[in-house]
Amino acid sequence: MTAVVGRRSAPSWLPVVIAAGVTVSVPGIVLSVSVAQPGAAGITEWPQTRAVVFAGLGMLTLLVGLTGLWRLQQHQSVRHRTGIALLLLGYLLTLLGAVMEFLFWPDAPAAAVPSSLLTALAAPFLITALLLLCWPQRGAPGLRRRALIDLAVGFLGLLVLWMALVAPGHTYDGTWFSAFSAVAVSLSEFATISVVLLVASLTRIKTDLPIIQAILLQLSVGVLAAQHLLSSFWLLSKPTLVMTAALVALSAALVLALAFLGRRSSERELARHLWMRDIWSTFVPLSPVAVAAALLLFILGTGDPSTAASAAVAVALLLLIAAIIWLRMLATLSVRRATVSSMAVHFDAAEQQGWFQVLTRQSREMVVVVDEQTRIVYLSHPLVRVLGLEGHDVRGRYLNTVLPGVTRDDLLDALETSDSGIPVQIELSVVDHAGRDHDLQFLVSALHSSGTDGYVLTGSDITDARRLRTQLGESRRRDSLTGLLNRDGFISSIAEAQDWVAPTRLAVVVIDLVDFRAINDTRGHDVGDILLRRFADLLEGLDAPVVAVARLGGDEFGVLLRSSETQAAAEHVAETSKNGMSAVRLPDGSHVGVRAAVGYAQLLSATDSAATLVEHADLAAAVSNAEHQQELVRYEPRMKEDLNRRFLLFQNVREAIENREFVPFYQPIIELDSGRVWGVEALARRRLPTGELISPEEFIPSAERLGLVGRIDAMIHRQALEDVADLQSITPGLCVSINVAPMELTSELLPGLVEQIVGSRLPADRVVVEFTESTVAENEDVMRAVISRLHRVGAWVALDDFGTGYSSLSGLSDLDVDVIKVDQSFVRRVATDARAIAIFRSIVALGRNLGLHTLAEGVRSTEQADILRGLGCDRAQGYLFGAPMSRAELEDWLAAGGVTATKDQQR
Repeated sequence: MTAVVGRRSAPSWLPVVIAAGVTVSVPGIVLSVSVAQPGAAGITEWPQTRAVVFAGLGMLTLLVGLTGLWRLQQHQSVRHRTGIALLLLGYLLTLLGAVMEFLFWPDAPAAAVPSSLLTALAAPFLITALLLLCWPQRGAPGLRRRALIDLAVGFLGLLVLWMALVAPGHTYDGTWFSAFSAVAVSLSEFATISVVLLVASLTRIKTDLPIIQAILLQLSVGVLAAQHLLSSFWLLSKPTLVMTAALVALSAALVLALAFLGRRSSERELARHLWMRDIWSTFVPLSPVAVAAALLLFILGTGDPSTAASAAVAVALLLLIAAIIWLRMLATLSVRRATVSSMAVHFDAAEQQGWFQVLTRQSREMVVVVDEQTRIVYLSHPLVRVLGLEGHDVRGRYLNTVLPGVTRDDLLDALETSDSGIPVQIELSVVDHAGRDHDLQFLVSALHSSGTDGYVLTGSDITDARRLRTQLGESRRRDSLTGLLNRDGFISSIAEAQDWVAPTRLAVVVIDLVDFRAINDTRGHDVGDILLRRFADLLEGLDAPVVAVARLGGDEFGVLLRSSETQAAAEHVAETSKNGMSAVRLPDGSHVGVRAAVGYAQLLSATDSAATLVEHADLAAAVSNAEHQQELVRYEPRMKEDLNRRFLLFQNVREAIENREFVPFYQPIIELDSGRVWGVEALARRRLPTGELISPEEFIPSAERLGLVGRIDAMIHRQALEDVADLQSITPGLCVSINVAPMELTSELLPGLVEQIVGSRLPADRVVVEFTESTVAENEDVMRAVISRLHRVGAWVALDDFGTGYSSLSGLSDLDVDVIKVDQSFVRRVATDARAIAIFRSIVALGRNLGLHTLAEGVRSTEQADILRGLGCDRAQGYLFGAPMSRAELEDWLAAGGVTATKDQQR
């Protein structure tokens, strides 16, 4: 619970002017004291001192005026503005009288009749200002009566002081006007100080003026009015320091006035300052009695009476003062009890009414009424039952004493906030008599009724509602399938960890289960859910330094690590994830292999947000997936830029797929012996809407990085099978070769290719599926299964780019391929390089021994064709026979008879 308190603010020029005024006036007062020693003629003979004092007083006076004008602009209350204006006028008249006295009668203040009249004239303005600013608009029973008693006691003390100090020091010039001015000054001082004592006694009641400002104002006016008393007291011991005493009092009054006026009128009083009201209202009204007693002791101590008599009088006076203070404190306590009792009477009377009993006893709403110091006036039955206070009278006790776990300062802060007139909502956590925790919610409103101040708290027990809200909040942080944290809950956990863990010790690992959607599509969502739960259990079983585990999305998981070795910890999570997924089995015992792309990011700065850390780890996992990396990928700042660029490429390639811009172009394959067209190889091209053709070198690298090669190949394969099926009417037995990218071997695209072959109108034995030598070398075990599956449906298998690797010759006998496609790098050299001819001859011989057909790529000249034919090569393709062409161009080319590859025609 926090209270909003008005902040004190002052003009920017205020500190500068205060410093200047104090700097100028204080040295003047010190000088006046130093020169006004016994035997000196007076400070009027020291013009330098007088000039300095005048400058200081002038500066302080100007400052009071400017600050007062600023204060007038800060308040909208007519009562307050009027009080400030009258206060400034009273100060002005008093200062004017003091200046006249200082100028014209510095050594005989009693003769300063005009200045005395100005001082007397200022009193009504000061008194009215005090009443407007400090008089309470409401009050507790008996408080004003106590204030009148205080005033009477204080007046008696003032009377003693006047008779002992002021009256003996007055001298008159014999005229009635002089006597009148002396009486007028005395009466005005008496009246002003009496009003100060009165409003000080009433300060116990809160007003619009905060207690600190009220104290400063009352001190300023009191010191200003008591300057003649101070001068008279000074006259008893230091006759030459009369004017100095007046200057000190005047300067002190101005400084106090500045302290009051310089505070913002909208400043709010802190509830914890209530003790200041008690002390001020108790002791200040009795101060004249204490001062009078001290003065009598002083007189007795310096006079003729015996020491024993003086001691007896002193003891008697001290006992009298102690008795008065004790009675005064008892009166204060009685007023407090009366305040609580008077407020309680109204509620006791209301409880006798039937409607009130129904409202308070049968309702679940809780009602608490307290006075301004949090003493209980009324406690409704629902709250009494919760706290187990049946049969206990708690009226008059502080509220925090019956609400365990709640401090009085917390309550005061909340109550203070409601003083602005706007109800304040607070929540309290309390413990009942059985030790159970309760969350109570109250609406606090200020109460000003029956001449008393207090607060009304109305509320209810929200324990169950809060518990439900907590459960709902926790459920919103959890994934319903796995029970792990969801993305929001994970980010919240990271943010919480940032508060107590060094930034460099935190890291987030993101694990993306690649191609998981294919499992849902082929095996069903139930199987997919089982795998997700198994993987979630695997991650939850990880040892420290795991802080939190979450399911961030459909097939994406996150792990928060806290370790001094974040790299090693992240590698452990990555290895465990990959090994765990490879070992996961379904309830029927079957195994489903899922590849995991793992990336991680480390929190390098305390300024990085939790969401940013997760985003960085996401990017690293995306890079791992796009680049088919088997190792853990750490986030680097450049990845975001690369991902944006990749996204643009992805969008570009994906749009091309959706717009069916990828089309097959066909390059003829010729039988070298007969010159007959044996078939065509389907090659991917991108045709822009403008008709421009884009070669594979420009889009395949991007498609590979983005994982879109499979979709492009599927589009090319489907169209090629349909086109060649249509061309059977022109060239019966025409075959087609289609290429399969390496990443299709472990994805869901290969089963789709087989389905395409089986489901097309083209017989499977006229389809050749080409794999590169490097693909076969890196995936021999997988290739055996793939080739076997293709052979089962009747398709042919070709080994493309043969001769570019080093493992193919040794492993060729183990692979059941049908065709060897010799790389064009050998073909280009057969016409000039004897070693190339020897290698090619050995390849052809190896193929024949294994029952394989050989096909030469990249034939561009008849010389190359003759050599290849002579070496026993079965088929060839290249620009000598025909460049890649569209479906329409191929159809026309075939209809025109194609290429006759006889020896005579080739020559």
